[in-house]
Amino acid sequence: MQISNGWFKKVGRGLDEPTRIIFRQISRWPLRALLTTLGFAGAVAMMVFSLQFFDAVDEIAASHFGQLQRAHIAMGFIEPKPSNVLHEVRRMPGVMLAETMRIVSADFESRHHRHRGSLQGIERGAQLTRIFDVKRGLLSLPEHGIIVSRKLAEKLKVREGDEIQLSVLEGKRPKASVQVAAVFDGYIGMFAYMNIDSLNKLMAERPVTEYISLLIDKARQDELIDRLKDTPAVSNLSLHAVALANFHETVANMLMIFVGFFTAFSFSLGFGVAYNAARISLSERARELATLRVLGFSRHDALYILFGETFLLLLPALPLGCLFGFLLTHFFVNASGFQTELIRLPIVIQPSTYGLSVLVMLLACFVCAYLIKRRVDQLDLVAVLKTRE
Repeated sequence: MQISNGWFKKVGRGLDEPTRIIFRQISRWPLRALLTTLGFAGAVAMMVFSLQFFDAVDEIAASHFGQLQRAHIAMGFIEPKPSNVLHEVRRMPGVMLAETMRIVSADFESRHHRHRGSLQGIERGAQLTRIFDVKRGLLSLPEHGIIVSRKLAEKLKVREGDEIQLSVLEGKRPKASVQVAAVFDGYIGMFAYMNIDSLNKLMAERPVTEYISLLIDKARQDELIDRLKDTPAVSNLSLHAVALANFHETVANMLMIFVGFFTAFSFSLGFGVAYNAARISLSERARELATLRVLGFSRHDALYILFGETFLLLLPALPLGCLFGFLLTHFFVNASGFQTELIRLPIVIQPSTYGLSVLVMLLACFVCAYLIKRRVDQLDLVAVLKTRE
């Protein structure tokens, strides 16, 4: 193809000679250029897909520990206590807010579908243990009926307004038919909530509490913990900060191998595409580059011609790879085993994830350029001078 022909004539105007050589090489091998761009895009997509898991974990933590469970300390008793114990706890040092909660084991049944789990009784208008829907926000606890998570509703094949047969596995083991007042979307577990007063009536017992959630003055936290440790009736303490740290540590350990593998694979793929394209170009054009050196082009011009093509093909691959990564994430998260009864991964990709994926791909290309540069520096100019026409 001649430089003066077709679209290249228009593109070539105003460009220096090395840049025109780059465009001419791309126009000669359009299919190879397309495949190289798609290779880069695939590497970026894999990087986005792997790194987005950290965004998903952060979103889960923000939802569960930031919106649903907001207590600084959750305390449990060895056995259920009368509800007036709440007044004693509120007088302890550093306690700013205290709310009661009760949890009972139960079987949930709808037609032929069954689930064994737990039913949580919380106060209406509770501020520390709230029902948070990741799509609709906070939900109000009804006076009657229960609110169940989406995953539990799907397992039992029920919707809002349907009846669930509830069989409590504690105390007098009461059974009752309760209405599903609402279904909420969450990321962790399969929860069911009921007004604690209704739960106590269902149990046919006096009002009792098993757990108390506390909002405290952090400056007096140590004093309060020492006081609770000296209280014989208290069986366990759960600190919000410790639970959040354990969550991140546990999930990080599970994801680190998975994410690490795909990140290394993405980097290797991007590096391999760049190195392969550069090596092929160098093997095809070694004599041409050496001739340009003899004609007065600098070493940097030769490297620019060789790698300018690679980086030019990389530019459209970056946004395309980000789009592919978004689509790949949607496909795998929705179609694979990432939506379990224990945890549901949200599809959340932060701008920083796209940015980091692009930077890693650029790094892979620069590492490749550094390795190829040594070969360009070793071009045999003398052999070119001795070549006969």
